[in-house]
Amino acid sequence: MSVSNMSGSAGVYEDPPLTLTVGQSAPSQADTVGSLHVSTQGRKQTYSSCFWAFTPVISLNSPCVAIKGSATKTVRITRVRISWSCTTGSSVPSPISFQRYTALSGGTTNNPGSAIANDSANAAPTAVAVQYSAVPTTSTKAGGQHVTSRISWITSGASVNATPTNIDWVFGQAGGQALVLRGVNEWFGILLGSIGTNPIMDVCIEWTEE
Repeated sequence: MSVSNMSGSAGVYEDPPLTLTVGQSAPSQADTVGSLHVSTQGRKQTYSSCFWAFTPVISLNSPCVAIKGSATKTVRITRVRISWSCTTGSSVPSPISFQRYTALSGGTTNNPGSAIANDSANAAPTAVAVQYSAVPTTSTKAGGQHVTSRISWITSGASVNATPTNIDWVFGQAGGQALVLRGVNEWFGILLGSIGTNPIMDVCIEWTEE
């Protein structure tokens, strides 16, 4: 078989990398040694809000912490990290879950969590996370819980070497979808079934906006 008529496509090295707009095209990009350039760095603009050392409130219907969707961006929740302690615990594990809502109003919110961008060049975040000191009085659930677990309120102590009490929910792994908020009428919130005496909780929510 003759190969004289075969054609090839050369990669082009660009520094800085190209920035295309809608409808534009470009040749394949190469790195400095001529290999096809593949970026392993995520390009989605990513943010997080953390609430530190707050007193959680309990309800099986309304959340103690929630994140609200955006009027201009699609919000994808990728991770929720939770840790907790108390002065007097309980031998009975408590349910905790992550629930979608189509309405949340009333109650009392502390200042909204300051959203921190993973890259200082990101646009300003548009989703808003809040922590409640009194749960919402109106809460409309949309379906069942997306993830549930059980937590044990263990008494804290400086002399105790115990397994750390934490939860790390990760979404959008192995080709699956993250939890998506479309518009300001969609929320996700954390529900607690019970708490210990003098409870303290930390919550961090991570998401992307497109």
